[in-house]
Amino acid sequence: MDQITPTQKRAFDLYTKTISLVSSQKEIMIDLIEVLKEIKEKKLYRYLGEGGFDTWSQFLAAPEIDLAKPTVDAYIDIYEYYIGTLKIKREELFKISLNRLNILKGKIKKIESKSEQLELIEQAKNLSYSDFYTVMREKKLVEEPAFHITKCEKCNKYEIEYHQDKICICKGTTAIYAKPLEIES
Repeated sequence: MDQITPTQKRAFDLYTKTISLVSSQKEIMIDLIEVLKEIKEKKLYRYLGEGGFDTWSQFLAAPEIDLAKPTVDAYIDIYEYYIGTLKIKREELFKISLNRLNILKGKIKKIESKSEQLELIEQAKNLSYSDFYTVMREKKLVEEPAFHITKCEKCNKYEIEYHQDKICICKGTTAIYAKPLEIES
């Protein structure tokens, strides 16, 4: 039987700690969303700080809070949709990233069957991102992007990959029409 090296043990310990911290972070985020939702809905921000905050935006911008309003509002919307509308148990939301829930929220509304919606949520919880994205493509809930931009590792310039069937060739050519950006000096 192979011996576990100190490096392997350290790697495993850090891996399990990462899983625990990510899980805790998700739970804390749901707790935070619940608190912020109540503050927003009841306009409790008016009673906070020195003399209160006039608006939700001012409250979120306070140095001790410092949260982006669009992000917080999106998280509250996610919470209301999954827990309020779909009646997903709060503990189940801990198991799915808020980013994935946000992506899924707009797509899942296109599915009429509640059982199919719940199945997709289960897949969001259990599949890797790439496998989940494949499921979303198969269900025609996401479209393959027309192009993908990456940086070349050799020269550090951009590489553009594209799907020919998604690129306009109305100008009567089979080549891509690309106009270089003018660089301001």
